Amino acid sequence: MTNRKFSRLSLNTEIEVIPKKVRKKVIKKEAVEPSLEISKLNRELKEIYKNGDGSMPNMGNFEKKPQKSFLRALFWLVFSCSFLAVVAWVGFFVLPGNAKFSEDDVVLEISGQEKVVAGSLVHYRINYHNAQNIVLNKTNLEVRYPAGFVFKEASVNPTNEQQDTWDLGNIQGGVSGFVDITGYLNGNFNDKQSLRAFLNYYPSNFNSEFQKVIVFNSEINSLPLEVNIEGPSEVAAGSEVELIINLSQPATPIKNLQLVLDSAGVFSYTTSSISPNPKIKNTWDLPEIVEALQIKIKGSFNSNGEDASKIKFKLISWPDEKRTGEGFVWLEKEIAYKILKNELAVSLAINGATQDFSLSPENDLNVSLVLKNIGSLTLKNLQPRLFFEAPSFNNKSILDWSNLTDIADGEVTGEQVNDNTRKGVIAWSSKNIGILTSLASNKEVRIDISLPFKTGKNVDLSQFTSYLASVWGEVKYNVDEEKVLSTGIIKMVINSDLSFESRKEEIKNSTNKDYYKISWILNNSFHDLKDVEISGNWYGDLLWQDDKLVVPAGEVNYDKEKKNLVWKIKTLPKDLDVVALQFAFVLNTLNPSQTDLSSKITIKATDAVTGEEIVKVVEGFKLN
Repeated sequence: MTNRKFSRLSLNTEIEVIPKKVRKKVIKKEAVEPSLEISKLNRELKEIYKNGDGSMPNMGNFEKKPQKSFLRALFWLVFSCSFLAVVAWVGFFVLPGNAKFSEDDVVLEISGQEKVVAGSLVHYRINYHNAQNIVLNKTNLEVRYPAGFVFKEASVNPTNEQQDTWDLGNIQGGVSGFVDITGYLNGNFNDKQSLRAFLNYYPSNFNSEFQKVIVFNSEINSLPLEVNIEGPSEVAAGSEVELIINLSQPATPIKNLQLVLDSAGVFSYTTSSISPNPKIKNTWDLPEIVEALQIKIKGSFNSNGEDASKIKFKLISWPDEKRTGEGFVWLEKEIAYKILKNELAVSLAINGATQDFSLSPENDLNVSLVLKNIGSLTLKNLQPRLFFEAPSFNNKSILDWSNLTDIADGEVTGEQVNDNTRKGVIAWSSKNIGILTSLASNKEVRIDISLPFKTGKNVDLSQFTSYLASVWGEVKYNVDEEKVLSTGIIKMVINSDLSFESRKEEIKNSTNKDYYKISWILNNSFHDLKDVEISGNWYGDLLWQDDKLVVPAGEVNYDKEKKNLVWKIKTLPKDLDVVALQFAFVLNTLNPSQTDLSSKITIKATDAVTGEEIVKVVEGFKLN
């Protein structure tokens, strides 16, 4: 085999030609073409890389030169950022007179009393200061008062009806000012009340509104008067006890106070030295307190099977006479009592009710007093009594004592409690009921009486200005010593004496058909009424006679499809004691199976004095 020698090619070396004999063996016609291409490539490379004198450079001595284009780009970037920063600085700080705005240089402060007596006069001063050269445009001060604050006056007149906004205009640089606010601050005892101030403004070099906010807290840490509650630490279940509430003389008169008793169902009061709130149970609206005030409340405890009990008194205050909301709790005092068990159980019911209820003068009081010996010893010399407090006029009760029904024939006495209230008492002893001399264990005595009200037929009810009545019982007895046991009080709201009468007159008309002339009659003389509504449905093939309708008051609507008649009266004064609606139907065809001409009639009204709804339902008409 022939040896071949190869030498390194250089750009100035000619390509060796392969011997002819070898080319015949291994190289075909196509192999010649790459050699020509390489020659061409060499020539082109020489043209590219040759020096100016035609010689070739030394390819091993190349050096990398710095990239001038990158430095140029970096330079322009830095220059552009610097230019923009200068423009921004000039725009914000040089053009507006070399003044730089800062929110920290807008100062807002509040000074006032941090500790406050409930309901007392307080003073707030709101200071503002523009500590820079920037003008604050369209500046206004807004204040959010504490919940119990009542505005009195300010050193600068407010610019709105709510008296909580001040227009301060444009505040120049370096200018200060203040607004003094005076008012009465009320709140729950030991609570903090917050006054918030908002300063809204537009800096002269901004188009946006800015706001400065500050809060000032005042704590209600004392009361303008002292309150003490006195009462026994031990009470007998059912026996009468007296609770005394003493209020000290305040430095200045106090209005809008209310005393609330949370009895938790274990205490029922019978009488009190001041009149209770007629609409809210166990609540007394106190008069203006100018000097020391003492309130006496009498009542009894129910054991409910417990050996101890608690009641809670609250003294509530309102900022003004409107008394909206729940008010503020000045005092909340809980009193614990030990309840002693008794040998005698006493129960009271009126018209079947053992709790408070409403009625009207047309309802009699059917009272049951039951005494039962629940101990093991015999009880002696029992002396039960029933107490009735009711409205009065000219020292005469609204109760009709002349028509009292009492089989046991107890002794009746009376006394005037105040100008509008009279008390009646029925007392029994062994002279009336023999078993009261000695009541053995597990034995009981039941006393039933019936006492009616006077009605508009025999007295002018409008003379009675009160509408509250109450009944309770009391029993004295001996077991080693004399004891007194009282029942809980049952209170009654006496609504107006609204009564309703429906009359029907049946005749034959000119076509010999049944013609029904109906009258709805309302009677009322005790209280004014409002939202009166009488309604009923009618049955059968009836033809409504529109020309026979006579409406004395209000408006009447008859739905011919539903055959429903509604009579509405917005207000019905007590002076208008009788009003009668008249209307008529013609029975077009008779249904032999029909028995009723109308449904039951429903009467609804609201007593304008008591605020309670009166509802009555009376029987409708039969067809014949």
